Amino acid sequence: MPVVKLLPTCKDYIWGGNRLMKEYNKTFSGERLAETWDLSCHPDGPSFIASGPDAGMTLSAYIEKHGRRILGANCQIF
Repeated sequence: MPVVKLLPTCKDYIWGGNRLMKEYNKTFSGERLAETWDLSCHPDGPSFIASGPDAGMTLSAYIEKHGRRILGANCQIF
C-alpha cells in the first residue's frame, strides 16, 4: 500500500495567530492561522492529495475512487 501525503485545509478564525506557521511550518498565505485539518473528509475542510496522479483530489474522492481497502485492514469492517 503506497504512502499518500496530504495537504490540510487551513482555518483563519479570529482567534488564530502565527504559531502554527512559525513552530510547525504550516504553509498559509493569510495573516492568522487558527487550525489546520490535516486528516479530514469533512465537506467544510477536506484534506487534499499532495502529489502523484491523484494530486488535488479530496481525501473523500480518493477513498471513493480506490475503495476502503486503502485505509487498511482495520477499516474494512465499517
